[in-house]
Amino acid sequence: MNEITAKKTVDGDERVATIVTDLGDNLADATAKFGEEVIFSNFKQSAKITAQAAMRRMLETNLDAKTITDKMSTWKPGTALDRTVDPVAALKAKMSTMSKAEKKALLAELDI
Repeated sequence: MNEITAKKTVDGDERVATIVTDLGDNLADATAKFGEEVIFSNFKQSAKITAQAAMRRMLETNLDAKTITDKMSTWKPGTALDRTVDPVAALKAKMSTMSKAEKKALLAELDI
């Protein structure tokens, strides 16, 4: 059995939900439970999301498309890429999506 927990802050209130489900004990067990097509499609979806996240981190550091393509050419699912995150750029990118109140709360939390 696998426990899966999700957290989400809604209107300042952190909410948590947990489920217990049987995803299988290994690849063979999961394949027997859900089928090869489901297992493979979920693998591809997860790999795509992981690759996109890595590419977004690189875009935040102002790398150009060719450099990103070169860095991603050796990437394999399940392996870590060197993180080249500029913390200032990452914070600016995050803050650009925040409301004025959220920015003020963050700065207060950071004691700035």
